Amino acid sequence: MRCFFYSGTVNVFSHSFQDESDSFFYFFYIQRSLLTSLYDVILFILFINQSINQSIYLSIYLSIYLLFVCLNFFYLATNIYYYLLTYLLTYLLTYSKHYLTHIPILSLAFCVTSTKFLH
Repeated sequence: MRCFFYSGTVNVFSHSFQDESDSFFYFFYIQRSLLTSLYDVILFILFINQSINQSIYLSIYLSIYLLFVCLNFFYLATNIYYYLLTYLLTYLLTYSKHYLTHIPILSLAFCVTSTKFLH
């Protein structure tokens, strides 16, 4: 389950800090890393305590989570609102009971991702 903590470390090391003016960005990346790890720990505990079939939701979550980790690698998730929105989408996609609700959530995630690509 180490992949749950992967994006937190990627956020810290995906930016090179040249001078002291980047200290704010360094602090921002550290804070975001800690929040990511905390979020992942909470989700991991929720997965353990779930009474429904865990393997289906775990596989869905991991696939979407790895997608957003890859997007974060390409420096797309630097905007804090976009970053929080992606995690909200993964949460909704993971815990939605009906599979029909996955389609609009996935389409919304695609729209957000493509919008970020265009900018």
